[in-house]
Amino acid sequence: MAEVSTLTALNTLIHKQFSKDVITTLDQSAVMFNWMKTVESEKLNSQGKSFPVQIDRGGSIKGAAEYDDFPDAVAPSYDDWLPQLRYVLSTGAFSHRALIQNGISGVNGTKSIIGIGKELGQRIQDEYESWIKRLSAACYRDGKGKISSAITAVTTGAAGTFTVDPATADYFVDLFSIGLPIEFRTGGGTVHNQSGADPVSIVTAVNRDTGVVTCDNIPTDAAIGDFPVYSGSWDLFPHGFESNIQNQDTTVNGLDVTGLSQLKSLVQSRSGRAFSIKDINLANIRAMRFGGVNNKLTDYAFFMNPTLYNSALNEAYDQSTIQTGANNRGKVDLLYDSYEIGGQRVYLDNDAPRRQLIALKKSTWRFFYAMKPGLVKTGTNDEYLVLQNAVSGVGHRTGYNFYMAADYNIMTLNPAANYRLPEYDISDTYF
Repeated sequence: MAEVSTLTALNTLIHKQFSKDVITTLDQSAVMFNWMKTVESEKLNSQGKSFPVQIDRGGSIKGAAEYDDFPDAVAPSYDDWLPQLRYVLSTGAFSHRALIQNGISGVNGTKSIIGIGKELGQRIQDEYESWIKRLSAACYRDGKGKISSAITAVTTGAAGTFTVDPATADYFVDLFSIGLPIEFRTGGGTVHNQSGADPVSIVTAVNRDTGVVTCDNIPTDAAIGDFPVYSGSWDLFPHGFESNIQNQDTTVNGLDVTGLSQLKSLVQSRSGRAFSIKDINLANIRAMRFGGVNNKLTDYAFFMNPTLYNSALNEAYDQSTIQTGANNRGKVDLLYDSYEIGGQRVYLDNDAPRRQLIALKKSTWRFFYAMKPGLVKTGTNDEYLVLQNAVSGVGHRTGYNFYMAADYNIMTLNPAANYRLPEYDISDTYF
């Protein structure tokens, strides 16, 4: 009987072996990405799709005397939302040394192959979850590929450092990893490349307490106010809430919204104020103003970083009352419990901006995809695992690569029904 190749066996086992033995010290939850799975989704092909949207009412009306003619027709005005798919890739690696550490001295025999498969399953699970974590975080961003908020300090050159201030940043340094290739870009997208030198910097250390990140080299023209960006990814990431929920005169999802308030969202800075339930009441009224008074408030979901939610709880306690009735003496009466505000669901997410409240009207969102996130087959024989040869000069590096891909985007068909309230004060938190 012909022997089944080791690589074939491994590709079969990859479906079956997902060990849960590793204890992680990192938050791998993908709250937003899991929530987006619950909105209406639609598969698109390369031809895409357009969604007509009425941007003005029909204007034919006339008060008439007897025997008057009907007025001329004045048709409504229409335009189109154009969802754009974005392609996001990731590569995982599995070295030969991991086989040795797993007690496998060779690649012959069923027992060894099963051991390899189990190890591969654990590695793939970890790297897949890390990738999904980054996709979930991208749901909050603007599609530019930014990893954090703007840097507030920088030391350029070899072994240079940059800082993201934990007191003011919406997006901290949680997503930086050792070995991650990054670029430094201005808010407008200009890359800093040290007068033509390679713009890519490699992360070598991350201090998640102070927000200081060290790189092998930082271009000399990098400056305070720049954004660290995934290398080669500027304006190629899926559109997040900062691009969908916006109030500027610009083009959004292929539609120019200049002068069209009904196609913009409420984005109102809190200017360093403490969280207040009144903000949500006012924002909901604004959503009624443009979405109609029959706009169902129960269709909303609020997303908060735990940092901001601490402020929300503080207000709840401030507005609580102590019952004095015979049957309730000494009991605390909270206006809303720990996972609702005004009767509406609150989702806590470490990927959410630390100083913003985001309100999403679920029925207005769509998840468009050509391919949902997952492992992809590649290589000469169309396999999940591709054998990598040793790299000359760097020691024994023979192992396997595996690949992940997604082709998707998210968008809202009614921006006015959604809102963001940024720049809250978070000084009363412990983290």
